[in-house]
Amino acid sequence: MCSEFTLQTLLPLNHAQVKSLYRGLASPVLGYGVLFAMSFSANGQALRYLRNRDGRAANAPASVAEMTLAGAWAGAVQAPARQVFERVKGVMQVRNGAGGKAPYSWSGACLVDLVRTEGVQMGLFRGMGSQFIREVPQFALYYPAYDVAKRAILPADGHISPIHMLLAGGIAGTVQWLPPIYNIDVLKTKIQTAAPGTYKSIADAARKTVATEGTKGLFRGLGPSLVRAFPLHATIFAGYELTMAHLHS
Repeated sequence: MCSEFTLQTLLPLNHAQVKSLYRGLASPVLGYGVLFAMSFSANGQALRYLRNRDGRAANAPASVAEMTLAGAWAGAVQAPARQVFERVKGVMQVRNGAGGKAPYSWSGACLVDLVRTEGVQMGLFRGMGSQFIREVPQFALYYPAYDVAKRAILPADGHISPIHMLLAGGIAGTVQWLPPIYNIDVLKTKIQTAAPGTYKSIADAARKTVATEGTKGLFRGLGPSLVRAFPLHATIFAGYELTMAHLHS
């Protein structure tokens, strides 16, 4: 039971077991900076295009509809790069070598082996369709949710502090992982990490998951994902806002 999990539970773990908790870490650590740079850049470019289309000033406020369109575009732009990072991360986390040990020394070795054994298309881009199905609506929610949350908590003097940025970013990060987006992510991960030919499509993955695990299989891991989302995206948005303010100054 979860209530029985204590520090003593971890103490008997040897070095190899502790190390296994961090499998695939290099892929998101190396990739998230690139991915969010692409995402924020694409979102900003799309918003500028929408403003320029009807002659508004570059800093004119965007409507929720415009932020949704710009967010969807940002999701589509960074989806191929995110696919590669998440494919490598997923394989690193689920594959086992001899004796249950990780088959790769690090994420780069995993990437090279996937290309060597399965080719670029299947090795790195298996599940690309499901990646797009998740990314586009997810980021279409992400950026508007941040702006709406920021406006809702805007103090009377109109000054946005880092605390407000953190809170609005955490809300946006949580909103973008709510079902059905999370359910799509579960299916995407299954497609990316399963043996070749296991699933024909995201619909096939959904049917097989429900048949073997019930509908709860589509929600597995939702709680930890939501708990992780708030602090992660709080720091992402606050970091972005503060960096941009510094550059503009």
